[in-house]
Amino acid sequence: MTNYIYKYWEANQGFEKQQAEVYNEANTAKFQPADAEQIKQQYEKDKPISKQIRYAFLNEKMVGYIQSKIKEDVKEIVLSYPWTLKDTPIEVRNKLFDEMIEDFKSDTKYTGYDFRVNPFPKPKENISFLESRGFVEKNIWKILLLPMKEVASATYDPKFTSREGTKDDIDDIIDLIKEDGTYSAQFDTDEKISKYLTESVLSVGHLVLIYEENVLTAAAAPLIVKASEEDKERVILRFASFANPKDQRPFIPLFIEVAKECIASGYGANLPILVYTDKMDTPKDEQTFLQQFSPVESVVLMYYYYRPVID
Repeated sequence: MTNYIYKYWEANQGFEKQQAEVYNEANTAKFQPADAEQIKQQYEKDKPISKQIRYAFLNEKMVGYIQSKIKEDVKEIVLSYPWTLKDTPIEVRNKLFDEMIEDFKSDTKYTGYDFRVNPFPKPKENISFLESRGFVEKNIWKILLLPMKEVASATYDPKFTSREGTKDDIDDIIDLIKEDGTYSAQFDTDEKISKYLTESVLSVGHLVLIYEENVLTAAAAPLIVKASEEDKERVILRFASFANPKDQRPFIPLFIEVAKECIASGYGANLPILVYTDKMDTPKDEQTFLQQFSPVESVVLMYYYYRPVID
């Protein structure tokens, strides 16, 4: 009988390299390959307790793992899928997952917390695995590729106004990006933000500013991309920043004005424009706005499956 050894994560033991190797081999639907150094840096930032990451070994070789993240603000325990190498028995995957759930259920600190797992749409076996353990779908994160001309012809609340941004607006946009906070990891100084705006945004142009009662409330710029060699070109928002990220009302005028700028300038005018949406976090007004369009393409990126921990 093959003996598999199970270990909890410990800092400075070099587990991250093997973890990345398991993920990259096991998850064919990944957005991008895992990197050992990035995993290590993330753990240094999150400071997980040992039982949040568990590994399965066979003869000192890692053959599977599961990790979790505790989100105390919303009372969720986010679990990864239990990734295992191809020839690893299904019992190892089951043990990693089920015993981690039991660990958290036995700790009264987490009474009232929900488990959440975000599976990819493929392979379908991942979803069947979760459903067999009482998880139910509550959310879908997807992309919509929308016809540029349809978006550009839409209307929005006239309390918002727009204009094209120039180098004279850099200081105001720096303040906006800092207030938003979305890009603080990439742009941790004013100089980095200014360089990005000058070299990457304004050098191409099409910077869109949105105002509410003469106060700058949002900014964005389009970018033509191909997500992969198999994809067709599409337009994305190169960046999008809001004076108040909790107030998403400016998104609709911002999205429409970016499309208008593409049509007027010819930059990506004949391409679809991409937007991310889901059933839980996308504001109702935005969901209603998006429903008026017939997508060129709609792709599910990830599901959100939930299960109560302890009633």
